[in-house]
Amino acid sequence: MSSKLVRKLTVVGGGNAAHILGGLASSRGFPTTVLTCHNDEASRWKPNVRITGVLGESTGQVTTTNNVRSAVEGSDFVVLVVPATFHEQYLNQIVPHLEDGCSLGALPGEGGFEMAVEDALRNCSAKDPNKVRPRINVFAGETLPW
Repeated sequence: MSSKLVRKLTVVGGGNAAHILGGLASSRGFPTTVLTCHNDEASRWKPNVRITGVLGESTGQVTTTNNVRSAVEGSDFVVLVVPATFHEQYLNQIVPHLEDGCSLGALPGEGGFEMAVEDALRNCSAKDPNKVRPRINVFAGETLPW
C-alpha cells in the first residue's frame, strides 16, 4: 500500500506495540497520529522517531494526542494496540468519530473484536439516532507481527 493513498493512520495505545507501529508507519511515510488516553502520556512522546534494526535505520514523525476526536477524524486506518480488556472502552470513544471507508482494527484482535465493534456502533446509534452509521472495514490480527 502506498503512503500517498493514506491520509492518516491512527495508532491507539501508548505501550511498546504503539511505539513500534507508530514508528514503523511514520518512518515509511504514513501520516501517523498516536492516541493515548493514559494520564499525561501523550505529552511524553517525542515527535521525531528513529527506528533501528537489522535492516538499518529510518526516521519518521508522529503526532501524539489524548484528544479522541482530533486523533480519529480524517483517519483512513485506526488500529488499537491495547490489551483486549480495553477494546470496549476505546471503541465507545472512537466509533462516533469514524468516517465512511475507514478501516478499524486491533493488534492483537482476540476473538470477538468484530462483535465489540458492532456493539460500539449500536451504542453510538442509540445515543444519537440522527447520526448516520459509518460504513467501515473491520480487521483483527491474531498476534503482534513483531
